[in-house]
Amino acid sequence: MFENAPNRHSDETIPARAELDLSPSETVSRAPHLLQQHFDGEIDLDRELNHRYYAMPVLSSIKISGLGPHYATALLTTQDGAAAVRVDVDQADNVIEMAFTLRSMLALKFTLPALGHSQQARWLDLMQHTQGRPAFLWGPTRWDSDYLITVTHQYYTNLYAFSSRNFEAAARLTPDARSQLLEWLKTLWQPRATRDDTIPHMTTW
Repeated sequence: MFENAPNRHSDETIPARAELDLSPSETVSRAPHLLQQHFDGEIDLDRELNHRYYAMPVLSSIKISGLGPHYATALLTTQDGAAAVRVDVDQADNVIEMAFTLRSMLALKFTLPALGHSQQARWLDLMQHTQGRPAFLWGPTRWDSDYLITVTHQYYTNLYAFSSRNFEAAARLTPDARSQLLEWLKTLWQPRATRDDTIPHMTTW
């Protein structure tokens, strides 16, 4: 536990905490307990997730392909091919999907729809900094839909996916795999015209 005075919060948690005080008419529910503890400064989210997923497969290679003018795929794999994460980007519908696969037999798919331009840009920026700071990628309904939490360190990046249907997955990227994935996503996301986003800016994204 991390001690926090009741009315003293870091600048990073103030916007997040404000967004959590939602009225009953709001469509977004209260944050899951783990996220609430993080926003309240009670836990080290990176450490907690690392303890839960202590033996993540290391994805070290990436293969990129296109399936049409508005659809692209990146496949990140371990050296032995036993585990993989497939990233599908649908530019036409502004949707990103991630499928975590084990031994080409079982897969868990996470779908993140309606990602705003500012959220994409902020997440890409945080993914390039090796400060061990959690970066969130989610749409307007946040944790009520599928979302990602990533934490970048000097020699690896942890990727955690959470589904509103009560399943989770995790994997670890090497620095080279992370860099190639980010450069690929930049080419797909940055050309999009900036539009008004439905989520206020949060410094933790």
